[in-house]
Amino acid sequence: MWDYSFMLPSLLILAIIQCFYYAWPRLPVRMNRAFQAVVLSDCLVVLCDLLASNADTDYTSYSTAALYCLNMAYFVIYLARVYCFFEFNASILHIPYKKNFGGVILNASVFIISELITLSSFFTGAVFSIQADGYQKGPLYNVLYVCFVFYILHSIVLLVQHRDQLIKNQFVSALAAQLILLTGNVARFLFPNVLIMNMFCLMAIFVLFLGFQNPRIYRASEGNAFNLTGLREMIDEKRNDDDFCIFAFTVKNYFETRSFYGGVQMDKCIALICQYMAETFPKQCVFYLGNGAFAVTGISEAAVPELHKKLMAHFREPWIVDTADIYIRAGYVYLKPDERFDTTDKIIDYLHGALREASSSKRRDEDILESDFFDKLETLTGVKRALEEAITTESVDVYLMPVVDASTRKLKYAEALSRITGRNGKIIPPDLFIPVAERNGQINDIGLQVLDKVCAFISENHPQDWGMDWINVNVSPVQFMNRNLCSQFLEILKKHDVDPEQIHLEITEQATSDIEELKQQIDMLIKAGFRLSLDDYGKGYSNISRLNELPFADIKIDMEVVWDYCRKKDILLPSLISTLKKLGFTITSEGIENEEIASMMREAGSDYLQGYLFSKPVPMKDCIPHRN
Repeated sequence: MWDYSFMLPSLLILAIIQCFYYAWPRLPVRMNRAFQAVVLSDCLVVLCDLLASNADTDYTSYSTAALYCLNMAYFVIYLARVYCFFEFNASILHIPYKKNFGGVILNASVFIISELITLSSFFTGAVFSIQADGYQKGPLYNVLYVCFVFYILHSIVLLVQHRDQLIKNQFVSALAAQLILLTGNVARFLFPNVLIMNMFCLMAIFVLFLGFQNPRIYRASEGNAFNLTGLREMIDEKRNDDDFCIFAFTVKNYFETRSFYGGVQMDKCIALICQYMAETFPKQCVFYLGNGAFAVTGISEAAVPELHKKLMAHFREPWIVDTADIYIRAGYVYLKPDERFDTTDKIIDYLHGALREASSSKRRDEDILESDFFDKLETLTGVKRALEEAITTESVDVYLMPVVDASTRKLKYAEALSRITGRNGKIIPPDLFIPVAERNGQINDIGLQVLDKVCAFISENHPQDWGMDWINVNVSPVQFMNRNLCSQFLEILKKHDVDPEQIHLEITEQATSDIEELKQQIDMLIKAGFRLSLDDYGKGYSNISRLNELPFADIKIDMEVVWDYCRKKDILLPSLISTLKKLGFTITSEGIENEEIASMMREAGSDYLQGYLFSKPVPMKDCIPHRN
């Protein structure tokens, strides 16, 4: 009556998949529970199909009640399997359809109605009946196909609508599984006497297993822990739970430590940490995120201090790898998502940023970076966006801060300062965006844009005619790594027909730390006609002999040095200024905020004064004098 040739192979392959699946630890997430339901329902369907088909073939050996029960069990579980496949599809897309009343009614009603029609067959023979000549299909038998097709098509629609939730390979796997199920349904309809549907379901399970359920997808290669993919899956499902939180830690200065101990030893140490975490916290999920960073979920907020205390104590002792002692320190992060963390990407980005900060050697072991650090990272993200937009649209604003002659108080020159504006319309302070631009390599673009706008201003307005002899343009230490710096500067000056003497390049004292690297670039700039000014003198470690090696025209005394001198007057600063002037430098004092400071610095020997007493930085267009 029926062909059983596909049944036994299906059961054997299902057994292999389950053995491999259950041999590895699994994440406690909806997707895994849904997959287990799919596999379990498929096993039950195959067994029930085998038993019911055998009984129907030899129906004279069974009572009518037994035949009804065996066939009813098969059809009920058959429909449940269809729904389990749909639930797995919803789980991989992280669709909270259970919170959607309309979705609940739609999805549940089709399943419930189909099951009720099937169960009614005891009395109505709607789907099947047991007659004197054995098993017979009922008039509503096709409800099985309708239910199956409904859930497959619904799944395909959801996949297409929410495909951005999946990477390409996962989307292809999920879609392929639905098409395989649809093909199997058609084959079952066309060849009802061949028990082939279970083979198609097995193929779909295998495809889903490879795409989503292979335990290796979520396991770290370095040790007994889940990986970043596993953490992302956990966050996708749990981030809105009230009790969900993440405790993370990272090896401080990981790359330096790895270089010191060697890659092989460090990998073994990471595996040892994974093993320690798994054994010490068996009820929690432990994740290794790479580069010495770990995360723990499934821990209550109240248990965090105890976990932190245990880890600190253990990291104060060496980790013993192949009889070698490896000493490492750790930095810690705690995150309890709130309304600010509305996406998984934001949580992952926060963890990466906070772990980088925690890895810094300046952080104490007792410190735990918490969620408030997210605000700083959000600010940093805003700065990065504003930088990108300012560079792309060439919208870096240039402000000028006047510098006056200390004796006459007449305008002598100005310092050009870059400014960028955030999306909220507020100006971002340079101490926020300059370090970011230097790290990202964008400072070269900003520097060239500022110089271009300064040269355009000089060319169009001739500031030397109204007392501004030159304009200082800041050059970052990072810019000096650009071998084409001088030629790029000269190209801009040529474009606007500006004499190099009208531009003084202002270099921070930090840049002078590597004299040899600096000399070659400075020599080219001096030969090209530029003059140089040293900014923030006294803030770093430059000594007079070092300054004598570099051809600066002006030395700018850092405002903190100026304020310290004015608070407690001594002979050191006047003596230093006198010595610098004898060496041929002119002196500019920064931070002049009132007449008392201005008078004291003029008496100390300053040639020029810069500060809020005279003017705050103003947009270049506002520096142009009104003409009658």
